[in-house]
Amino acid sequence: MRITYLSKYVLRIIILLCFSALFPSASKAEDTTSSDQSKQSSIYDNLEILKNRSERLYNKKEYQEAEKLQRVILSTYEQLHGTKHPFSVFAMYKLAKTLDKSRQFEEAELIYKKSIKVIEDSQGKDSPYLIGIVHSLGLMLSEQGRFKEAVAFFRRSLEMNDNILEKGHTNIAVNLNSLSYALLKTGALKEAELLLNRACNIWEKKTGRQSIKSATCRSSMAEIYYAIGKYTDAESLYLESIETLENYKNVEKEITISLSGLAILNDTLGRYQRAEKLYRRVLSILENVPQEDSLHSLATTLNNLGGILYRTGKYLEAEDLFRRSLIIKEKMFGSQSPNLTAVLSNLAAIMRDMKRYDEAEPLYRRSVSIVEKNYGYDSPNLALHLNNLASLMYLSGRHSEAEKLYQRAYVIVAIAGRPEITEAVQNNLKNFYQNSHNPDLAIFFGKQSINTIQSVRLGLLPQNDEASVLKSYSKTVSDRYQSFADLLMEHGRLLEAEQVLAMLKEQEYFSFIRRDSRSDVRTTKASYNHFEAPWANRYADISSRFTLLSKEHSNLLMIHKGFRSDEQSNRIIEIEAELARGRSEIEMFLENIKIEFQQLSQNSNQQVIALPNNFPTDTNLGNDSALVHYLVTPERVRILLTTEESQIHRDSHISEPELNRLISDYRVLLETPSSDPLSLAQRLYDVLIRPIEQDLKQVHAKTLMLSLHSTLRYLPMAALHSGKHWLVEDYDLAIYTATTRSNLSELSNLKWHAAGFGVSLGGEIDGRIFSPLPSVPLELDNIILTDNDDVGVIPGQTKMDDDFDVDSLIDAIKTGDYQVLHLATHFHFDPSGIDSDSFLLLGNNQRLTLADFDHDQRLKMDNIDLLTLSACDTAIGVQADGREIEGLGTMAQLQGAKAVLASLWSINDVTTSFFMKTLYESRQLHHFTKAAALREAQLAFIKGNVDLTNMAESQRGLSRAKRDKSKKMDIDELLAHPHYWAPFVLMGNWL
Repeated sequence: MRITYLSKYVLRIIILLCFSALFPSASKAEDTTSSDQSKQSSIYDNLEILKNRSERLYNKKEYQEAEKLQRVILSTYEQLHGTKHPFSVFAMYKLAKTLDKSRQFEEAELIYKKSIKVIEDSQGKDSPYLIGIVHSLGLMLSEQGRFKEAVAFFRRSLEMNDNILEKGHTNIAVNLNSLSYALLKTGALKEAELLLNRACNIWEKKTGRQSIKSATCRSSMAEIYYAIGKYTDAESLYLESIETLENYKNVEKEITISLSGLAILNDTLGRYQRAEKLYRRVLSILENVPQEDSLHSLATTLNNLGGILYRTGKYLEAEDLFRRSLIIKEKMFGSQSPNLTAVLSNLAAIMRDMKRYDEAEPLYRRSVSIVEKNYGYDSPNLALHLNNLASLMYLSGRHSEAEKLYQRAYVIVAIAGRPEITEAVQNNLKNFYQNSHNPDLAIFFGKQSINTIQSVRLGLLPQNDEASVLKSYSKTVSDRYQSFADLLMEHGRLLEAEQVLAMLKEQEYFSFIRRDSRSDVRTTKASYNHFEAPWANRYADISSRFTLLSKEHSNLLMIHKGFRSDEQSNRIIEIEAELARGRSEIEMFLENIKIEFQQLSQNSNQQVIALPNNFPTDTNLGNDSALVHYLVTPERVRILLTTEESQIHRDSHISEPELNRLISDYRVLLETPSSDPLSLAQRLYDVLIRPIEQDLKQVHAKTLMLSLHSTLRYLPMAALHSGKHWLVEDYDLAIYTATTRSNLSELSNLKWHAAGFGVSLGGEIDGRIFSPLPSVPLELDNIILTDNDDVGVIPGQTKMDDDFDVDSLIDAIKTGDYQVLHLATHFHFDPSGIDSDSFLLLGNNQRLTLADFDHDQRLKMDNIDLLTLSACDTAIGVQADGREIEGLGTMAQLQGAKAVLASLWSINDVTTSFFMKTLYESRQLHHFTKAAALREAQLAFIKGNVDLTNMAESQRGLSRAKRDKSKKMDIDELLAHPHYWAPFVLMGNWL
């Protein structure tokens, strides 16, 4: 975000001219001789020459030479008129700004504050002639990362500007820009957004939307949107800002800020290639502008690009970039500046991952030392760096040191109230005690970590320079759930593991919708057993009491010392004493809990660790239903089978990479109808079903609700083969999503009416070509029984091609007459993109994005029993894990639909029409459950019961290429291939 200095108008008019009018002038003595007057006049003439020369040097960025002249000017004015004369005050201000520019911050701050005090003593603390100095001091504090202090100065200058200037004055916009940036950096996102919106409105009104000022303001707003989690809005504003700035010359600073912001956004979304390309563009720009203008940005870009390379495994190049960044930052800020900690931590992380522990340790320790010196011994940022150092100590085999560092970090975060750091510390304590053979204590800290994550809402995620240490936050927290569920299963705590797996579903959906609080489904918390609960309550009591005090302390520190009342200063002293007592309480808590839980592990008293009676479970399943949770870990697949009567845990010993290869290879086979899929189908059955095969038989399960994880979501589970049968021949199947539990008991209407929409002509959006779907008219005709024909199964209406737009879709939903919404068109998923990159293709090349689908209240589907998307197409990407498939199902259920029928791949021929007709007939005419109706359609294809006798060859849509490769097959054999029946998956309420 760009921070702009106040205009020359403010500097010269407000600070100089008004001073001379309001301060008492220093008059000459009455007996001054004409010779003395001539000498004084000569001094003033020389001062003017010096002032003009120093101004030229300042503008040429020759700050050291300018400083020498300004010291002479200030000294001369003070000798002539004293320190309180307006000329002296103005000379102080000019010297402070020059020292500020040359990064001599300590002396600059003293002179700024001295000039402020002179004006306050003469004119009062509300004098409007303080505006320029107060604002400049705020800018310097922001430059040093002292944002809380800067906020106080920016608020003061804004208040004075609001009192003396017209409402839409550009000086107010400049002040709003500065204040909103500082608020962003302190995490006050809502206020930052409101203030910056006011600034952008001023710039747009005064300079136009296509101006440089408006473009940079939009870029600043994009940064706030990114921090809030509005990724779609942020990307749109960044792109608009870049497009505008590309029309101007000499805007290198402005355009690199927008490009860097867009790169950070792409990095967060895992679009590393795009991010790397953007950073390299920024680097090429910065390396071709004068160094004094670009050093800070260059250092930041080197660090950020290094982070991308680090995350993509390019360690050596990343190390080089981090070292270059560190050298620049040391030159700019000195060796003890907090501006160094992020790059030091990143460089240390590379050393750690390359097992160069001896090189990593001094880097981590230096970060700790810098934070202690600059922020004190109770800063949440210190906890983050202690946490990193502790992890290194553990890897180095120095476990006792690691435990002490973890505990020290825990004491800090228990009071500081920074959840994104708190959960990292709690999770590392979980890992430490898990590996130290204290599993019960590990589980306690694991529950704390998970519950902290569940409580994190928008505005609480990392926003400051330490955020680079916490990259890939969504990926990290998903790993937390997986690791913790794995620990619980390992120690036989299956009900708790089931609860954590449900929370994993919630977190994955929250990540899928890009941390959008409007659709946050994370309502579950890990329950504490009877032994854990008192400790959890004790911690919560201590933390809540002292967190409030810590926040009050931080707010008081934001008030500059010179502006605090005696009461506020005394309150700070009182709070610091209270916080010291709080830290002692947490230290005692850690000491006692370790002893108590060690004794528990030794006693193994299951009565003591019994779960509360109101513990949430998924036992309301029905006598013939079973819930199967899968958890993919690096070494094995954990399988948790839940029925009304019992829970069973089994393991399948296969590594995650091997499982991913099997799934990928099987998907390739399934896309070719002439292939032989049985070998891989049986191998996957052995991995995923065989371990629980006998358990399922013993409970007489007929319906399996499958809670899938990771790339298992790309696998058509119906098409696993036992050696005798496909899995779907033995069971009705449904996918369990984040919202399934809440609507599973709702019975469906037995008689449906349907609204069918389709696109047969194909289309093009953003250069992406969507092939025609010529069988769609037949598909809708076979399904929907309209007034004009008697072919369909379900009474209703259809809209095709140009008649299918957002308005027609909304109109159909609003009537409330339809229980089925059948959409026969391309649904494009982009797992690595944002919600505007995944969309439903409408007629006339229009699209309905996931963002529209999620947030448009007109698309609420409270009356929809089944949403069918018959032409979805998913692909297994490098970083994809299938959460986009489940995410769509969850999103639709949150919009009111009870269930979603989607496809893992699109089948562009007539077979889909007959598949859907069979499914709907089973439901409409025979009153099967939705899962049973889906199974009936799949069995019809498997057993050769699909009636195509009345269809001409040309109408069947089975391509010649497919038939040529299948010369020995008749049509029934061809359709029995899982290519045609396996892609369809049912999510949600299967009744």
